Amino acid sequence: MGIHLKNIIDNLEPFGHVFYKNCYYNCLFSVLEHFQVPVASFMINDSYFYCIKGSLLHMETCTLYNEDEWIESLGIRKTSVNTCDNILEYIISAIDDEQPLIVYVDYFYESIRPDVFQKVHGPHTLLIYGYDRQLSIFYVIEHSNRDSLAYKKKQIHFTDVSFGYQGYLTYFHEIRRHPTVIIFSYNHLVDKKLHIPGFYQFIHKHYGCQKSAYRQSLIDLHKYADEIDNYSDINLLPEALMSINDIIQYKKIESYRWNMLSNGVPLEVIHSVDFIMILEEWERIRIQIVKANYVQMIPNDFNTSISKSLQIILKNEKHNCEIIESLCERNEGNRGYKNSTSSQ
Repeated sequence: MGIHLKNIIDNLEPFGHVFYKNCYYNCLFSVLEHFQVPVASFMINDSYFYCIKGSLLHMETCTLYNEDEWIESLGIRKTSVNTCDNILEYIISAIDDEQPLIVYVDYFYESIRPDVFQKVHGPHTLLIYGYDRQLSIFYVIEHSNRDSLAYKKKQIHFTDVSFGYQGYLTYFHEIRRHPTVIIFSYNHLVDKKLHIPGFYQFIHKHYGCQKSAYRQSLIDLHKYADEIDNYSDINLLPEALMSINDIIQYKKIESYRWNMLSNGVPLEVIHSVDFIMILEEWERIRIQIVKANYVQMIPNDFNTSISKSLQIILKNEKHNCEIIESLCERNEGNRGYKNSTSSQ
């Protein structure tokens, strides 16, 4: 067979519904959707709990299963390469095998990223799904800029990818010590109906098996709400803002996967759990902290206003946990993958 001049893998689209941890995962989610694996099925491998560290509230992540094993259980084959001598031909070979791949680069060398090109070095990932030898370009899904959650289909020159990959090896690989190229394919031997969790399987895994952790999470949230006068220290505001940004992001993930896994579940069940009000109150707290930090002054009603929002959050978090616990009890016999996917 002769050398292909151009090849593009079909049905790969940017994933921009929610940001998850870092840029690698937003690339991965495009791959999962390409192979018709629901992204929310991957997301349920993580649980999130409120916890107090020092004088601030944070969100702690608990991963249920090894990530690679979890991806494999969803029917995705993942081949990881530590380093690659000829990155351009390696990418082209994978595309010719209809296998999209994620490549780590230093975005300093990406001319399609004017926000960082030849301005700042940083580790980054590209999802590559096609090439054109005559134009010397790869077809990629790429982050629009560092201040946006948007991902777009773009074209990047072979030279940028080559320099970016070598830049990553030079500046970051020794520090981060993980594979620099990941190739994906679908395992047709895996029966999706048996292995992709449904709504009630999600409920059981997250709440039925971790009741004590969720109760402790509520205890920490309650304690934090009672000690809100810690915010009277102006020096804590930047760190508090970072932790609340993380909390908001995790809450968006919880809301997204709840809605995505609920296809076919009665609406009264879905609507009985409310993430929207919780998110709105965290957003209100964030806005107040941003304003106070900007002017470097704590308003007189600052703690009172934040305490009010926290009490609303606490009330809704307790309500959600009560509803979900009742769902666990009601569907205790529906734990297996096979039964739980009947609602998909």
